[in-house]
Parts: sequence; structure tokens; C-alpha cells
Amino acid sequence: MALTIRSAQDHRLDREAGAIVYPVISRRARGLSIGINLFPDKKTCSFDCPYCEVFPFTSDIQFSLPALERGLREFAAALNMDGSQGLRSDPVFSPSETSTNLNVKDLSFSGNGEPTLHPALRPALEMAGRLRNELYPQAKLVLITNGTGLLDPETANFLAAAARGVMEPFSGTGKELEIWLKVDAGTEAWYRNINRSAISFDSLCRAIEDFAGRAPFVIQTMVCKIGGQPAPQEEVQAWENLVRRLVELSSTVPPPRPGPQRLQLYGKARPAPEDPLAEPVNEAYLLERRASLIQKLAPYTIPVEVFV
Repeated sequence: MALTIRSAQDHRLDREAGAIVYPVISRRARGLSIGINLFPDKKTCSFDCPYCEVFPFTSDIQFSLPALERGLREFAAALNMDGSQGLRSDPVFSPSETSTNLNVKDLSFSGNGEPTLHPALRPALEMAGRLRNELYPQAKLVLITNGTGLLDPETANFLAAAARGVMEPFSGTGKELEIWLKVDAGTEAWYRNINRSAISFDSLCRAIEDFAGRAPFVIQTMVCKIGGQPAPQEEVQAWENLVRRLVELSSTVPPPRPGPQRLQLYGKARPAPEDPLAEPVNEAYLLERRASLIQKLAPYTIPVEVFV
């Protein structure tokens, strides 16, 4: 099995072809990530973000646990057998850059929609956790989510336990589930523009606030223009207040502290079906947002990463 590592901009070509397991060079993972897609047949999401990179598609491929296991084992076998010779990198990466990325950084549940909507989420995460421990022991296991699954108490309880590492196969230092939780908006108005969900903004915020007191997670925030305009200043201030509130909710809990562990500010880097409704902002703006948030969070020190 030879593996083609596509660029961060092109991995949708694998995913939208119905791949359940697919390789990608990820800017936020900082190297080689293995994507796990619970929706190989069609996009399924509780958000309708205008920056979403998933183009319209359908396939007759259905997710299954045996297919997930087969894909992860075949990928590991190809890495072990072929090494760098079996990995054909995208031309945008130089040989030296590619060779430093051959170690798998993470196994990441994302794909063509919101993973927490899939009925097999728990067994899929548990299987991926066991196979990660066996085949990719240095890799993180990551769930990228918009947070709407936290409105379901059973899902929220499971994810909290997995993120705290108090259950198998997530127990042990470095084996915990790492949750990247979307917080794009601080106001109802911007939430309606950037996430366009029928789910109540207030209900979603309450669920995230409750989760912040129980489990660690990474905040991920898309920063882009909508309709040619970046978020208004009142939105930026409301978002900063929300982030600070999430940090404060967990600040009195003894170690290991739950709540936000770090924050990812990332810009729009890939084409989307609704372009140009959503447009990138420049790096200077992202850095300004980072500096403003760090000031707002003082005296708390939460790492804030920027991905252009």
C-alpha cells in the first residue's frame, strides 16, 4: 500500500471520495495526521458554516468499525514497510519538510461533518484509542467538534471521562482524548452569520460552560470575514468575555485542571463551496486578535496559537 500525502489544501479529495481513513499534512497538527471520517457517504453537520470546505458530494460507502480498523492497520503497515519511500508527498513540501513529518502526530476525528452526530461515535473512538495505543503510541487521539454533542448528557459524560483519561482505552499520560472544541462566536448575531445553526446559541454556550468545569479541551476559533467584513468590535469583545468565562470556570478546580488548555486562532486557508461569502483575514489581524485575547485573559496564562 503506497500512501499519497496531499497538502493541507487538498485532503478533501480523499475524504470526499468516501475515504474513512485518510492521510493529511495538517497545519494545526504540525505534520502528518490521520483523518477519521464517520460520514463517507455525505456531509452531516449541525452547523452550516459559510467557510466550510466540504463540497457537495455523495457516495455509497458507509462507515463501519471493521473498515476503520482495516484502514488504520493498513496505514500503519504501509508506514512500517515503506518508510519515506512509500510516502509520496505533495510538491509544496520539500523532501526535508516531508521527512520530518513522517511520524504520525495525531489520529483526528473530523471528516465530512460533526462526529458527535454519528451513532457509532463511542465505539469508533474506543476502537481508535485501542489501535492508537497499539500502532501509533506517540500520536494523540483528537476529536474536532462544534460542541453541539455536549447538549446530550450521555455524550457529554463520555467525552468528559475520555478527556480526563479516567476510562480505557484513554487512561494514562498522553493517551487521553484531546477535544478541539469550536467557539467561533460570542454573540447570537455573529453565531448566526458564521455558524448558521438552528441550535440555540444560549443553550450551546451553557453546555460548553458546564463541560469546562468537568473536562480539559482546546478552543478552536475560525477568524475570517463574512460578506467582506470581519467580526465587529462588539462581537470580538463578547467572544473574549466568553473565553475568559470558560477559563474562570475551571480556574478554581485543583490539578489536573479542566477547561481550556490552549486556544487555536485559525484563518480560512481552503476553498469552500460558498466562496467568496467567507474570506481570509491577513496575518496581522490574527496576531492583533491574539494579543487582545492574551491581554483579556490576564493574569491567566493560556497558550494562544495562530494558524494563517
